[in-house]
Amino acid sequence: MKIIIVPVDFSIASTNAAEFAGNLAAFYGAEMWLYHAYQIPIALSEFAYPVADIDEMKKASEHELDIVKANTQSKLRRAITINTRAEMNVLQIGLASFCNEMKPDMIVMGLSGKNALTRFIVGSNTIKTIYDLTWPILVVPPKAEFIPVRKIGFACDYREVEKTTPVALLKKIVA
Repeated sequence: MKIIIVPVDFSIASTNAAEFAGNLAAFYGAEMWLYHAYQIPIALSEFAYPVADIDEMKKASEHELDIVKANTQSKLRRAITINTRAEMNVLQIGLASFCNEMKPDMIVMGLSGKNALTRFIVGSNTIKTIYDLTWPILVVPPKAEFIPVRKIGFACDYREVEKTTPVALLKKIVA
């Protein structure tokens, strides 16, 4: 079974990426997972203590994922299997672990509309994830709409092309 994982932070960019990935999953007959990593906010004082209850954070995350799941399913051209997972973790670490468990064919992420300076200073989860994970990642720009693949542009750095080109994945996408 083909698997697509979509990290969701409940932003407009990530919910748009979920809709895009849902249509991609419907087109290729894939199963989709919505993944959310959350962290418990800690109050900074002389004594560190959690600001929120762990169980409540998990329930809230699962509830929000269910809403994204329902909204995504309602916008798709065809019904697909959408699963969810919410866990307390740092995004890059949790997503890497989840990918090692699920062995996805692709990760689809949204890129927020922040300007270049903000991304440079603050960073972007999408950019960090691209550098940290070895799984194929499709970055969906804001407001992108799914159109079935007809042509593929493949970019590479011309270093060890024969070793690093994901030929099997490209054949799967084109087939």
